[in-house]
Order: sequence, then structure tokens, then C-alpha cells
Amino acid sequence: MTTFTRMLSSSVIKRHNNLMVCCLLTGLFACNTNVGRQEHGVRQAVSPDSVVLTAASQRQEKNEKVESNSDCIRGQAEPVLRKEYFPTTTFVLQSDSLTAVETASIDNGDKLVVTNWGCEYYVLTFRFETSRFKADTSNLKYWYVAGGKLMNEIQRGINAPIDIKKGVQAFTKHLAENSSHLKLQTEIDFGGEEIRDYVTLDSITKTQHGRFAVVVSFVTGPL
Repeated sequence: MTTFTRMLSSSVIKRHNNLMVCCLLTGLFACNTNVGRQEHGVRQAVSPDSVVLTAASQRQEKNEKVESNSDCIRGQAEPVLRKEYFPTTTFVLQSDSLTAVETASIDNGDKLVVTNWGCEYYVLTFRFETSRFKADTSNLKYWYVAGGKLMNEIQRGINAPIDIKKGVQAFTKHLAENSSHLKLQTEIDFGGEEIRDYVTLDSITKTQHGRFAVVVSFVTGPL
């Protein structure tokens, strides 16, 4: 082998070795960078600061909710329909704890939805969906009679801190004395000197299924 050939071979080997070293260093740098990014990503996912912030936000939302409810005089809503009269009743307490919705199917085919709500007032709103009563929604004399009958049929099945029976009697009396001057949402008093009790016929609407929704509310307050 000539001197020139040996020098050329030596040069090629050095270049090959240098190239291998460069590739190795580049690979190590990329690997370390990728590991660093992964570690950074993990630290972001479980960042103690973010966990503390989330917990503090949740506590703040909970405290604000408690403070807003603490301004209300009435307590948490409870079931008012007796199971012995309405065995298939469902009771759903809402997120504010002051409102609840009870739903029941009545043997005569009607559907009853009771909303227990209020803050300064205690309110029970009864919504009947019925096919037994049918008339123009503007015929208030007819619907006052129907509302009184509907409430009279279920009053024994109601357990609430309000005299439903007395309210129905006042409702019927108001109809007899004002048959030609009836209005929706008229507040009909039925007792209470310090705390007022009254009942209203709120609305009459025809549903999409051909039924009629009759809404009656009983109110006590301000508490």
C-alpha cells in the first residue's frame, strides 16, 4: 500500500468516527430534550398550584351558595305528597336545596306536578294536567270551578305546613262572590294575621297532547 493510500484511508476513518460522534451527541441531546418536555408536561398536569386553586374555587362557590341560601328564612324543601295516596311519587331536590319538584300520576288519569319553592315565602304550586275538564281558557268561571275540584280531590294526600283545606274553601267562596269579576293570579286570603296565607289560580293552558294544564298556588309569607 502506498503512502498516499494509507493517508487517504486514515482520513476516511477519522471522518467516519467524527460523524458517528456527532450523531451520538445529537441523539443524546434530542433524548434529553424529549425527557425534559415530558417531565415538564407531568409537572403541569399535577401542579400543586393548580390543585390548590381548583380546591379554593370549589370552596368559594360552595360558600357563596351557602351564604345566598342563608339569607332565606324558609328551610330545605321536603316532600309534601303522602305516599299512601300517591305511591308512585318522585321527589327531586334542586341544587339550591330550597326548591323541590314532586311528580305523581293520579288514578283518574291526571298528572300532578308540585313545586315546593320560595325564600321569604313558602310556596306550593300545583300543576294538574287533565283531560277531564275541557273549555276555552278564557272561561275563568269554568276553570275556577275545575281548580277547586282538582285541589279538593287531592287535599287529603298533602302533608304541608299550610292549611290546604281552608285555602280550597276560600277559593270556592271567592268564586261564589265574584263569579262575574274573576281574574287569574288574584290573591285570595284564607287566614293568618301575623303571617299571611293566600291562594291563586295562576294559569290555564292547553298542552300539545290536547290536555289542559291548571296551575294553582298556595302561599304563606312573608315568613
